Amino acid sequence: MEYFTFDRNELLFDEDINVIVELIDDAAEAYKIVKTALQNGKHVVTANKKMMAEHLYEFVDLQKKHGVSLLYEASVCGSIPIIRNLAEYYDNEMLHSVSGIFNGSSNYILTKVIQEKLSYDEALKQAQDLGFAETDPTLDVGGFDPKYKLCIVTAHAYGVFVAPEEVFNYGIQSLSECDLEFASEKGYKLKLLANVLRVGDQQLTLFVMPYFVPREHYLYYVEMSTMASL
Repeated sequence: MEYFTFDRNELLFDEDINVIVELIDDAAEAYKIVKTALQNGKHVVTANKKMMAEHLYEFVDLQKKHGVSLLYEASVCGSIPIIRNLAEYYDNEMLHSVSGIFNGSSNYILTKVIQEKLSYDEALKQAQDLGFAETDPTLDVGGFDPKYKLCIVTAHAYGVFVAPEEVFNYGIQSLSECDLEFASEKGYKLKLLANVLRVGDQQLTLFVMPYFVPREHYLYYVEMSTMASL
């Protein structure tokens, strides 16, 4: 009996296999795998935030239709059980907002730039050398990674499915020397925050952008590659 294959269909169409764990970084190919698995009545575990944000509504429908489970806790701040907490403790709460540092790589870079006075390029290189940031860091520093996570959080916090392209994101790669000098002069720290806010009774607003965070802010002391939310 063989336990290794390069052919995904050998797993997806094997009736003796009832759980598929998807661990690839290609969101388009991951989508094909997860969709086929759900359609074939298999439970799925994934951490692919981009795929989940773009297809969450479809996947929720598929798992209900085929009576299977889709588990994706690790797709949103894997070290923090935010999805579980929203599902178990806040499903009946009227949340006003959810806000947090959803990307550890950008937080590491900002910590180095603000506190150690490294240049942005030096801090980014350190983050890449340590494995926090990818060779192409666009998803992290451009605010796309936290945007995907924010879309998933919004679905659990408010029951609303939002497409990533409808969410504004502005990353840290365009911060200027003036921004850094202002933060230092005022005693602020810069944090890339993801936010979803209730606006009135029927509307939400979502955005990801850098913030000047004062000392009394609850995220002021969250440093390096740590993530946090509230």
